[in-house]
Amino acid sequence: MSFLIIQGVIIGLILSIMTGPIFFIYIQVASEKGFRAALAVGIGAWLSDLLFILFVTLGVGSFISFIEWEGFKFWFALFGGIMLIVFGISTIYIANKKKLKIKNKIPVPNDKNYMNLFLKGFSINSFNPFVAIFWLGTMGILTALVNNKIPDTNQKFNFFASIFSIVVITDIIKIYLSKKIKHFLKSPTSLYNLQKAIGIILIVLGTVLIIRGSLN
Repeated sequence: MSFLIIQGVIIGLILSIMTGPIFFIYIQVASEKGFRAALAVGIGAWLSDLLFILFVTLGVGSFISFIEWEGFKFWFALFGGIMLIVFGISTIYIANKKKLKIKNKIPVPNDKNYMNLFLKGFSINSFNPFVAIFWLGTMGILTALVNNKIPDTNQKFNFFASIFSIVVITDIIKIYLSKKIKHFLKSPTSLYNLQKAIGIILIVLGTVLIIRGSLN
């Protein structure tokens, strides 16, 4: 069992190094709204991961068939890419709007709708086809690690719990560090410039996602 836990930790660390769209959402939300707001985004993303793990470990045939469906990558990439582009455009728009208010010396309220932030994290993670493929792939890795036998409940729990734990821990570290970025910015204008840059990155990531989905 310890062997599977170690392998799970390694896979979790590898996943944490990979920078996906959710990482830039952490930076945007944490730098603007604070740690707890970004944590709400993280909880949404983690719930999405847990649902993927649940489907994979229970061997839900319809889910696996859906992932293996020929049009899965294209349609999920298209929808996910459009969603990222919309988030990116809205981020740029909101940053410009707040920057204009600062310029005109109008107070900018810092609204924190935790439910919306939670749904934002959940939707971005859920509609990233590569997240679903990753979790399906980890099930294949686990099967190989137990000599191509059907993993039992304890083996599944130890393996996936270790991966998920590392994902949560490293995400919390990312959120904490993202919050610290705000202290290095000399003015609210610099913060909104950072948000505009993140908006552009989200648009680029969304475009790349659509292109990659259409090429597969």
